[in-house]
Amino acid sequence: MEDEDSLREAVEAQAKARITGDIATFASYVTPQALLRLHRQGGPLRAGQGTWRYEILDITAAGDTGSSDVRYKGSGSYVLRTRWERPDGLWRAVMVEMPPELSRDSWWRRVLRLERGSGQPSVAERRDLR
Repeated sequence: MEDEDSLREAVEAQAKARITGDIATFASYVTPQALLRLHRQGGPLRAGQGTWRYEILDITAAGDTGSSDVRYKGSGSYVLRTRWERPDGLWRAVMVEMPPELSRDSWWRRVLRLERGSGQPSVAERRDLR
């Protein structure tokens, strides 16, 4: 239980940093390799991306390893699934992913989404007036 409580503190501190736009603090909880992988996935690393609140969905810890799922909400919604390790007494995210099936764009992005597979939006065929 003590492991889970200390991991919860790290997860909450990281999540609070994310919603306040403190990307340096957010990144301080992540190993450089995991941060690079998240960036390559197109993960939310920039400040001011419309994230206003978070919800911790799951935290599990056993010894010096653990995992967490945190949903971020705002103009869109996404989940960061994180695997944690505690090699030196401090929790560090060693793997962070953003599962696409758990992400949802803002309503206006969904309304304006282009048809998949084509570069052109779906538009009714033009009819000339006669």
